Amino acid sequence: MKWLAFDCPCKEGHRVLLNLNPSILPNWTVKASEPLTVSPSIDELRGDKRCHYFIRYGHIDWT
Repeated sequence: MKWLAFDCPCKEGHRVLLNLNPSILPNWTVKASEPLTVSPSIDELRGDKRCHYFIRYGHIDWT
């Protein structure tokens, strides 16, 4: 299995793990590695907190 792992940009200290294996749902696709573009958006729910954003052209786009 391939994973993309990084610290969430919300600065709360949690790690985000995105599955890159297209045969297992949910999964994400790296559209470009430099600068990084990932599809679809990342939507993390942790208790009563939510982090929802896109990674496009190496930038975080909060929604």
